[in-house]
Amino acid sequence: MELRQACTGFSSGLQIAIPRLAMLHKPVMIVGSETGSVYFDYNEDFLDQSQLVNYMQMGDGAGGVIIAPESEQGMGKISDCFTGQIGVEQSPGLSLDGGSMSVYTQEGKARFHHDATNVRKSGEALFQASILALRSRGYELNDFDYIIPHQASGRIDIMLAEALDIDPNKIVNDAKHWGNLGSAAIWCSFSKLVNSGKLSQGSKVVILGAEATKYMYGGFVYTHG
Repeated sequence: MELRQACTGFSSGLQIAIPRLAMLHKPVMIVGSETGSVYFDYNEDFLDQSQLVNYMQMGDGAGGVIIAPESEQGMGKISDCFTGQIGVEQSPGLSLDGGSMSVYTQEGKARFHHDATNVRKSGEALFQASILALRSRGYELNDFDYIIPHQASGRIDIMLAEALDIDPNKIVNDAKHWGNLGSAAIWCSFSKLVNSGKLSQGSKVVILGAEATKYMYGGFVYTHG
């Protein structure tokens, strides 16, 4: 199955895949990929300030996870998956000419339209929505050894630490090296952390996803070992 959902595609992927574990009795693979670079052009008639912001911000990548029923032996446990949205009656913060069609099916080259001001204003609200979802399950941010937020900025660790009054060393920030990997961002950072050797038996990680197209959020809890 293919989803075209960008930054919270990981969350919808989990919502779809988890019930199928009980149906199929076998592992399911979820893969996120991003190729934002194909929507950029150096021609002067294409470049403007928002396109330069996109060029500096976006990266290409792919990452994934294999999930299996609890009866299978794995590296850890994913639990408490959640998803939601705060985008009713809001125009998209990020949109693409041609929608989900090929980049060359419309007249001229497709481009991202990026309402950076509204995205920045709504970003904290999306993370707060995730925190409320976690609290409804009995968690607080201080319960976790690491936090993986969606990384639209190379300063997300500093910005989130200040906004939420938490230790910035707990916040994973790979965007400063990779850029915003969109659909691949969460799984790439998750894979890197899980395989880094930093986690011990019982270490807890929370994922806080956020998407600016229609202001969706989602996440899950991971317990290592």
